[in-house]
Amino acid sequence: MTISSLPRSRRPLNPKWWRRSGFFSDSLLTFLFFVLLFGLGLSVGLAGSSERLSPRSPSGQKILVVFASNLESRGGCHRDDPSGADLYSVLFDPSTDKAERLTRLTRTPGQTEWFPSISPDRRYVAYMSARPSGGPFSPCDVRLLDLSTGIDVLLRADARFPAFSRDGKWLAFSTPFYVKRGVWVAPFGSSTTSPSTLGEPRLVMGSAEDQGAIEDPEFLPDGQRLVLQHRHVPSRGSGVSLVSIDGRRSVEFTPEDGSCHPTVRPDGGTVVFSIATSGRLGSVRRTDQGWASPSILPVPILANDYRPYDFRFGAVRAVHQSYPKWVANDRMLMTVHGSDRSGHFSFARLFLLEWSPSSSTPWLHDISGAVEALAGIKGRDYCTADAAEVSGPDL
Repeated sequence: MTISSLPRSRRPLNPKWWRRSGFFSDSLLTFLFFVLLFGLGLSVGLAGSSERLSPRSPSGQKILVVFASNLESRGGCHRDDPSGADLYSVLFDPSTDKAERLTRLTRTPGQTEWFPSISPDRRYVAYMSARPSGGPFSPCDVRLLDLSTGIDVLLRADARFPAFSRDGKWLAFSTPFYVKRGVWVAPFGSSTTSPSTLGEPRLVMGSAEDQGAIEDPEFLPDGQRLVLQHRHVPSRGSGVSLVSIDGRRSVEFTPEDGSCHPTVRPDGGTVVFSIATSGRLGSVRRTDQGWASPSILPVPILANDYRPYDFRFGAVRAVHQSYPKWVANDRMLMTVHGSDRSGHFSFARLFLLEWSPSSSTPWLHDISGAVEALAGIKGRDYCTADAAEVSGPDL
């Protein structure tokens, strides 16, 4: 984004204007000016404006992004209408905010294909495929796509939300209400006779028919623990928990306040999650004394903050930050939904958050805009993604 596209209030002041007006000849006006300037700077810093863009990516590494979008579909690709969701991949460079090598990965008619998980060796993508009935609670399967051959196979029927372990030897997934509800882990890759099949799954945590869902798992780096979302009572919101894969030990990070879709930073020190009731991203940090209380990430929340990236944000009442996914210790993907007054979602966009060592407020990179600049189209939806840093021969 060039400076000409930023709001006028953020453009640099012209020193020639100061000289023409004789500004510095009046000490009182000078004092008041700098008081006002300091106040504006403080308010901008506290707001964490989305227009804070990094001139150069701190780590300098490009990322392979696999994302769901309706780039070539008539249906939507957001939480309330995922009917047009297909999977694509792209190579994104945060140092230039440009994309290259856009590739369509799935194209099954009538299927909703989203929630991708990239294997650590970047050869496979496990993803959730919803059957033609549509909607976020449609019957689902977990499928596996080989990025090197294009072969796409059924991995597990009646399953949702796949997630690879950091060593690629295990796959976690959840099963919905119409089968035995719960979260499972199963051996994958070198632990089985074929790299495209799963071994015998093991139940980590289940729930009774009269209880809410337990789903959306993600491994911690040690491979021995998972974060997941739970709901003990169907009428309540969901919460986020940490559980050992043997199911014997668990810690509830949040109350059942709508916290969901947790993701773990690669070093295992921070868990980030969506909060459905507020539209914000929450986090829990590991300290020397254990896991701290939940806090809110300082990420822009006003619809107008995102308007420079998509004009549709200027016509909605609110935004909801959804489906976070850590890429590296200083990088995280985030889907941002546009919402009306009733809470109905009408579109979604994909961003990369990037932290520098000197600031707690992240830079915001518009991946969806970069994809559309490459494809020559505008105004499409992007909802759920995974990514991996690449360098050297992988480029």
